Parts: sequence; C-alpha cells; structure tokens
Amino acid sequence: MPEITNGQQTIHYEVHGEGPPVLLAHSFLCSTAMWAPQIEGLKTNYTLIAVDARGHGRSGNAMSPFTMYDSAKDHLAVLDALGIQRAAWAGLSMGGMAGMRAALAQPERIAGLMLLDTDGGPELPWVKAKYAVMAATVRMLGIGALIPGLKPIMFGQTTLNNQPELVAEWVTQWKTLHVPSMIQGISAIKTRDDLRPRLGELACPALVLCGGEDKALPPDRSKALAEIIPASRYVEIAAAGHMSAQEQPQEVCRLMAHFLEELVAGELL
Repeated sequence: MPEITNGQQTIHYEVHGEGPPVLLAHSFLCSTAMWAPQIEGLKTNYTLIAVDARGHGRSGNAMSPFTMYDSAKDHLAVLDALGIQRAAWAGLSMGGMAGMRAALAQPERIAGLMLLDTDGGPELPWVKAKYAVMAATVRMLGIGALIPGLKPIMFGQTTLNNQPELVAEWVTQWKTLHVPSMIQGISAIKTRDDLRPRLGELACPALVLCGGEDKALPPDRSKALAEIIPASRYVEIAAAGHMSAQEQPQEVCRLMAHFLEELVAGELL
C-alpha cells in the first residue's frame, strides 16, 4: 500500500496508468474511490495519482487541527515522493480548495487546474453555523445521524431520483468515517481563508466545472472563480449535484480529457 508521511500525517495514494502526470484530490467525506470512473477513462494516456486526504480513505486519521494549506502540502508531498516536479491537478470541493492553494504557493508545480464544485472564497456565516451544528451532532450521535441530511447536499435531485444504487454505495462508505477526523475536516473547511484577492495571480490554465444541481457549492461560486482566474473557462454539468465526478462520470471524464489534451499540445504538461 503506497503511502508517505508528511510531518506526523500518513497519506495514502494510488498510481494508475502511464503518461503525463495528473493528481486527483477528492471531496470531503470521500476517498480515491470518488475518481474511479475518471481513472478508468484516462489511465491509457495519463499517469493518475489519486490521493486520500488526511483522515479519509486509507490515510491516517486526522487527530490535530489542520488547514487547506496543510492539505495542499500533503498532496505536493506525494508528488515529491514520486519524483514528479510538475503535474495537472484535478480537485473536487475540498480537493479544489487545496489545489488552488498549491498553485499559488508553488506555481511551477501545477501545469493546469481542473476545479470541480469548489470555491475560492471564505465560508459564508450561515454555513459556518450549519457546520457547527453538524460537528456537534456527529460528536453526540455519530455520523449516522447526519446521513439523511448529507444525501441532498452531496447529490443532485436527478441522482437521488435516478441513481439510488450510487447513493446507497456512498451512504455505506459514510457510515465508516472516522468521527474525530471528520470534525477536524469540518473545521478546516469552515475556517478557510479568502483566496479571491490572489486568484488573479494564477498563471496556469483552469477548467472550472460545477454540477447544475449542486446545493453545497452552487454554480454561482464556480462562475465567480472562472471570472477571476485569468486563463479559465466554466462548464456546467447538467443533472449533477456536488458529486459531479460520480453523478455524470462520462461527461466529466470527457471534459477533463479535452483539457488535458490542450495542456499537452501547449507543452504545459
């Protein structure tokens, strides 16, 4: 099982395929499994490095407070361990937040950003309050008490109506989450800083994607990102919510493949 240690934190990762390197950073409450369709679709032409964020998947539990900058460093440390100096970065939600911070901190390392269902601004006050309630609920009642409310946050209505097996698969995974790690993750997300004043500094191309039914980070957040990041474009994914890479995997894979082809053609990757 490939893993690295960044400070005191153990980070698990997987490597699939051959070709120019692409790092995959998943959403909060998920794991490398979130990217399974994209790994299958892209591994013929690219090396896919899928990373379990701290406290998620097979990475070590997150027992201490951390920030989105720490998450960015975890992912970059995986590239360091593999001897990869430059890669494209695909990040959904929390993974995109880490990706933007990595690109600002070490721009020479990031050939291009694929930002899915994410945000460059700080958390809204009412959402911070909601996160505080979630953390308190998890502490008292466990992760199971949150699952009925999580489903419409993580999935669009089309998926809830038409893909019950997919929803059930992720519910099963959520039930295994490590509660203290999730509480630390909630804190990292809700206390993130405002990147918007700096996003104009991003020199790499960016593809900004968002599920049209995303309630967690609605399309207006992604549209705002695309307006600020200089070399970017926005595409809305129909019939998808926050978990767009799972809900509409073929469309997301198609858009990612096209973007990566452009990076390769431009000799950026």
